Amino acid sequence: MKSSYLILKPVVDRLGRFNRIVQRNLDRAYMNMSSRDYTASMILYSSIASTIIAITLATGLTLGVEPIASISSILIGSIAKPLSHIGFDRTVASIIALIVWMLVASTITFSTIYLYPVYLSSELSRRLESDLIYTLGYMSILYTAGIPVERIFASLAIIGDVYNVRFSALNIVRSVEFLGLNILDALDGEADRTRSKMYQTFLRGMSTVVKSGGDMKSYMLGFSEKVFSKYRNSIEDLTETLDFLSEFYLTLFIVMPIVIVVVAILIGLAGGYIGPLTPRQLVDITVYVVVPFASLVFIILVDMVVSRWRL
Repeated sequence: MKSSYLILKPVVDRLGRFNRIVQRNLDRAYMNMSSRDYTASMILYSSIASTIIAITLATGLTLGVEPIASISSILIGSIAKPLSHIGFDRTVASIIALIVWMLVASTITFSTIYLYPVYLSSELSRRLESDLIYTLGYMSILYTAGIPVERIFASLAIIGDVYNVRFSALNIVRSVEFLGLNILDALDGEADRTRSKMYQTFLRGMSTVVKSGGDMKSYMLGFSEKVFSKYRNSIEDLTETLDFLSEFYLTLFIVMPIVIVVVAILIGLAGGYIGPLTPRQLVDITVYVVVPFASLVFIILVDMVVSRWRL
């Protein structure tokens, strides 16, 4: 990370607003690194990815190694052929197509690295909320025993991995013991930082109860009942959604590829084409490109759906 920033320092230092957005995402994901280092890595890895794509496509076209050759021909041809039809030289059109796919690879890599802290913070938030009811029970027991709020979070900072709240508790303890903030400001600061709406509401409510001198035990028990009710409803909705996605997966990723391969074989036996593609090219692009890429997209979709149904 540091070496990337040293190489790209003049470029990264000009991205002030973007660096602030990246730093906010890193803080929410509890990733202890500078936004400038992370931004530099995004740029560097995107450049490496585009270079790898350029070498791969050029190798496939020149050496004819299957299935790379077929995939390269399809990808380059999908852009080069329309350009050739409107008057571009064939070589120039192929170079433009290569540049376009380099930009696509670079954009995908850049976006993936940029979104990783967002994904990580969402995952941490989901795990925190899934165990929030147990966290509330633990905190309620400690408060009933006469332990102040500051020491409760200090205890969670030690055993918080059990409840997936360790990073948040450590941040609150650090704000109080090292930065000199009072517990109210520390709770409000962590509420602003977390992505979890439920946990954010709990922290703000706790801050209000501490400030007003209310009954913390009653507040925790009432909030626990609210969390449990929402958890039960969320599980029912998640079950129905996963049932639908399982049927969708069977249709799209098992039945559809078999149908495409059978149809391509029949057309190939008749000596026909499927649009601009030969049956062999259609089978190759289905097996080596469409199915793996679509499966990756489906996995991400399922994870997003599971992450969405929070407590």
